[in-house]
Amino acid sequence: MRFRRTLYPLLLPLLVIIIAALTLWKWPGLLKTVQGTKELRALLIMLPVLPYVVFAVGVLMGWRYNNIGLLLAFLVLALTYFTLLHAGTGMTVAKKQGLFIPEAAGFLLPLNLALFSTLLKRRILTTAFFICFLLVLLQTLAVLLLCSWPGAQAPVFAPLIKNISPALAAAMTGASTRLGSLFHANAITATFHWLSPGVLAFCGALLFLLAQFLYRRDTLLAGFSGTLPAVFLGMIAATLVPAATIYFMAGGLIQHPLLSGARGAARATQSKEAR
Repeated sequence: MRFRRTLYPLLLPLLVIIIAALTLWKWPGLLKTVQGTKELRALLIMLPVLPYVVFAVGVLMGWRYNNIGLLLAFLVLALTYFTLLHAGTGMTVAKKQGLFIPEAAGFLLPLNLALFSTLLKRRILTTAFFICFLLVLLQTLAVLLLCSWPGAQAPVFAPLIKNISPALAAAMTGASTRLGSLFHANAITATFHWLSPGVLAFCGALLFLLAQFLYRRDTLLAGFSGTLPAVFLGMIAATLVPAATIYFMAGGLIQHPLLSGARGAARATQSKEAR
């Protein structure tokens, strides 16, 4: 019985990831089918937007069930997917100087999901919620100040700040270069070229999530544990559409069937408060 309680919650996330992989495998044949149907062609055009729909529903459900962890998790998933739409996929780049926004997003996403997984029993409009929401805003600001889009020579806000303070803009570019050196020119990447800080962050976060799940047997933690590999596949995908889009949408969908656990927790909390 204990084995079933451990195994079954992990099967659904695994099944969703397998379906996403099979969809991509059959994608050329699906494209031929789509070309013959007007409605399916319209759906194909809307495909890059569909993950936002999944994430928006997730945010609303997190708010409805008063769950900090779910709400913030879907929020950072949406922010990360937004960066992919504007910068492309891939967590490793050929550039050796400066830090790209997709690299920073790939490093921060698993750390944020690991943090928010510890807040699944916390309520919204509490100190913990405002602190974590502020943390997400500060991370976003830091990425814009210190990281650049692929192909750019300076951080996103550097041209704007250069008009006000050229010295500060130069300092931002220098900081971005030093961060890039930490990501690209370190002992680990020198030995294992594929083992970037982003990959290490994903592996560490996954181990943390699985350890939490094995200890607490919480189905929501199983969802987090399944979401992380799905979005990792999206981050390293060679193409944005359809690969990254489908994997990110799968990562969001993995959480949705498991929200019944959040609903039960919310009802239990409300019943205790009523007593």
